[in-house]
Amino acid sequence: MSDDLRAPLPPLPRFAPVDFGGHKGTALAPIRWPIVLLFGIVVVSVALAFGSSWLAYGSDIMHGLLPDARAIVLMGIIVLQYLPPLVFAALWARKRGARLAETFCMRRFDAGAGIGMAIGFAAAARVVGIQYAVVIQRLGIKAPDTPDVTRLFPSSPVGVMATVLVAVVLAPLAEEALFRGVVFAGLRDRWGQTAGVLVSAALFAVVHFSWFQFVPLFLLGVLLAQLVASTRSIWPSVLCHAAFNGSAVALLYVLRAVGVGG
Repeated sequence: MSDDLRAPLPPLPRFAPVDFGGHKGTALAPIRWPIVLLFGIVVVSVALAFGSSWLAYGSDIMHGLLPDARAIVLMGIIVLQYLPPLVFAALWARKRGARLAETFCMRRFDAGAGIGMAIGFAAAARVVGIQYAVVIQRLGIKAPDTPDVTRLFPSSPVGVMATVLVAVVLAPLAEEALFRGVVFAGLRDRWGQTAGVLVSAALFAVVHFSWFQFVPLFLLGVLLAQLVASTRSIWPSVLCHAAFNGSAVALLYVLRAVGVGG
């Protein structure tokens, strides 16, 4: 037998995880987030959502205001809903030496790959959402009345601008910073990729308070977490979230324009 046949086979190549941003290291978060703190931040976010809802509709804070003034006040209430947990997370991380951008995974990323994945994931999530609604309807399950963001604000230019700012800019940025930049990153570093994706997606779906929309929101959360895991940045997930919300807002305005849905 020749020496070539007796020689040991070369080792199989080892492939590194996908990292479109060119970042090194296994940890996604800059600090080691305590699990109790991560769940506590989610609980606080839920409490603030209920509190802001009461402030907007259960109190007299907007009584007597003109429609455009109500739109501006409501937008301010929504900002205050998102702000406390983000500020708390930033201060907690800063005391442990993390910079603001790193705290929320606001890192550079490969623009071509990141934007392409973001748009593709947003389109996939929207298609899944539509198919889900069709299946539910065919099963005879009556969909509950869900809040229409285009009806939270007046149909004036100020109201439309407020709707777009809240649904397409503010909500995607704040929710991605919190649920992907902090919660997913912290869970992923503690429990691993699969558990981090699934648990963070479930929490993301739960805090939207709609059992009917849980499945499509959970799948959207999975896709958003995968985006962050692949690019190590929340910016592609912010873009994906904004595109997903923006398509819904545009569709709702079109349906209103043609007289569908009242």
